[in-house]
Amino acid sequence: MKIGDLAAMSGLSRDTIRYYERIGLLGVPPRTDGGYRVYGEPAIKRLSVIRNARRFGFSLSQIRQFMKVRDSGGAPCAEVHRAAERRLDEVNAQMRELAILRRSMRTTLKRWNEKLDATPLGARAGLLEGELRLPEPPRKRFMK
Repeated sequence: MKIGDLAAMSGLSRDTIRYYERIGLLGVPPRTDGGYRVYGEPAIKRLSVIRNARRFGFSLSQIRQFMKVRDSGGAPCAEVHRAAERRLDEVNAQMRELAILRRSMRTTLKRWNEKLDATPLGARAGLLEGELRLPEPPRKRFMK
């Protein structure tokens, strides 16, 4: 099958498939005389594994490591499990940070309601000029 067929079957874009080839997640397929890539069933299965791993939150670098072990005949299952536990810990930490931020935002909105109620219609209430008692927003954590 050609790349368009593989894209349709995998739910990934052609560009993503080409990128996965470039970074070594997906093997470089043979080409027709006309230069078209030709993929088989193994490519669909591999992309499914990669897509599931991405959904879980693994980075492409982690997935590449898992696949390297797998491609060499090893079983990366224990490392996948450890990495999944670390990912869950990260998600739990983010949820705690977000819960703190939500409470602070609710408190701030209550104060702002009072301030708006005391401000004449059409006048500036200066909501953002006052001190905000909000924690710094959680920093986006980039996966390695």
